[in-house]
Amino acid sequence: MDIYVGNGLVDMYCKCGSVNTALEVFFSMNRKDTVSWTSIISGLAVNGVHDNALQLFSQMLEHCKPTHGTFIGVLLACAHSGLVDKGLEYFDSMEKHHGLVPEMKQYGCVVDLLCRSGNLNRAFEFINLMPMAADVVLWRMLLSACKLHGNGVLAKIAANKLLQLDLDNGGNYVLSSSIYATAERWDDAMKIRQLMNDGAVQSPLRMEFN
Repeated sequence: MDIYVGNGLVDMYCKCGSVNTALEVFFSMNRKDTVSWTSIISGLAVNGVHDNALQLFSQMLEHCKPTHGTFIGVLLACAHSGLVDKGLEYFDSMEKHHGLVPEMKQYGCVVDLLCRSGNLNRAFEFINLMPMAADVVLWRMLLSACKLHGNGVLAKIAANKLLQLDLDNGGNYVLSSSIYATAERWDDAMKIRQLMNDGAVQSPLRMEFN
């Protein structure tokens, strides 16, 4: 089988949720490159087959070098299976063992890993120690986790960061207000609503019906 056709089929079957067929195609390929391994590892991680994804990553290291994309799949598998320490080990190994300087997407995967496991303080510390400024995706991730786990202190910090970075996004205001309302901090919730009104920012619901 042509390697490019094989890679395309593995990617297609994974995106369709046909994991077994994707694995059959992958193992039937006589030659595999980094794209082949990354496609199957990421595809398994997305479809919830986390153990197999990590096993294949170990096998991959015997044949070729991983890429930034490979580590997204590996970290995603760790995040969805609750393997916090293992995920952090993989993240640290990127630069230490593979010469890959982590980018925003890999940092985001680690924040997701920590948030999913309820380690919000560690996620906040991790964001503050990043060599680049966190983007709105990371702050929104932390804010959503604060809502889920009821952490009002960090929620306020994340909400303020979001409003600074993405002032015109009505979804940020609605999410922040909802978190304060859930915590029965009605004054703060009203302040957020007032900020949205003062800035003439439409909420997602209003935009949907306009």
